[in-house]
Amino acid sequence: MSSPTSNNEITREVLPYTAQRVTYTSPKAFKEVIAALEEELNAAGAGVNVMKLLATARNREEIEKGMSEMTDNGKRDFVPLGLLREGRPRPIASVSGVFTPDPGPPLRHVHILMTMLLFFPDLPFHSMFARGTHSRWLDAYFGGSRSFPETQVFTIGNPLIAQTMLQYDLTAGLHIPPKFLVQEGPNGKGTVLLYDLPSSVMDVRGNEDVLKAAKVLDEKLERMVRKVFSI
Repeated sequence: MSSPTSNNEITREVLPYTAQRVTYTSPKAFKEVIAALEEELNAAGAGVNVMKLLATARNREEIEKGMSEMTDNGKRDFVPLGLLREGRPRPIASVSGVFTPDPGPPLRHVHILMTMLLFFPDLPFHSMFARGTHSRWLDAYFGGSRSFPETQVFTIGNPLIAQTMLQYDLTAGLHIPPKFLVQEGPNGKGTVLLYDLPSSVMDVRGNEDVLKAAKVLDEKLERMVRKVFSI
């Protein structure tokens, strides 16, 4: 049930929904899982190239062609969004043509990001959008007095999958692109991978088209995870 409140011209609505968390555990070593993920996501051939594609594509055909190349003609469903590199991003001077002129509000965030990467390639970002780690900065924050399991959060996606939901409800963009968390198992043994089931968070207003597409995404994510654990 929604619970709207208003203050002058401002309206606030709280819409409760129930998310479902999916958790996989595997005896496979954490580093092996990360390596398998990088291979499956085409870390070497995608990453920042997705951002460049979305910032410069002029039509559907260009987006489809670009994503086909990055997914090996559809052999993989997802690629990392942003950079997938440990520590610092690689220089990307080759994409300098993206930045002039300013593409306008819809793509300005991409424009700013890529400009920063071009002119400041040594900024200490950690893999930008594709991968983030909480364990490392927490170790630093607590001065090594507390121990945290190795944990990395991946942001992945595919515009061709995203459009199957966003065309019906742009608010699904709160959960697109999807993220998942990979964590070292207890005592450094095995790996835990978890994410919120897309179909449980994409559609909170009863849009059957969004729900149908999100369930397809559920299946694709599960297929990717099982493949990574089996590699």
